[in-house]
Amino acid sequence: MESSSQDSGSEWGVRVRTSIAQQLDTYWRQRHTAYQQGTDQPEQISFGDAGGAIAPATQPLPTPVQAAYDYYAKTVMERDWGSVTLHRTTVDERRLLIVRVQTDGDDGWIEVFDQAGTCLGVGRTYLELVAWGDPETLRAQVETGELPPQLTPDQSLWSQSDG
Repeated sequence: MESSSQDSGSEWGVRVRTSIAQQLDTYWRQRHTAYQQGTDQPEQISFGDAGGAIAPATQPLPTPVQAAYDYYAKTVMERDWGSVTLHRTTVDERRLLIVRVQTDGDDGWIEVFDQAGTCLGVGRTYLELVAWGDPETLRAQVETGELPPQLTPDQSLWSQSDG
């Protein structure tokens, strides 16, 4: 993994990760409710003000963001078992870039950066759940498919109901 500075332990990093986790939770709860009601489900998450995924080629990206996007594009998209999207959003009036990975199943990864490319958090996801952790450990799970011990599928809202 390309080395990048990290600010994951700061109060700001905690606020960012909390906001992103809440947005994931809200999105998946909306999908769950829509599924149970038999109504249209939102197709993809829209983080904050971004309005959906953006094309990575629309602007030069900070090196760590581009490296994260390229890593997942090569290891997930090119192997045809998931998708990688780039999102732009704002938390506390600060712009962020998010690399979001979704497998063809229910799990994925998320990496959050500030506009300068400082990593604010790397998470492993399962539907509405996210476990934040060490970037190298979580990226290694791309090859193994493992989930972190604190992220168990039976904790998901979806496993606790008919959906």
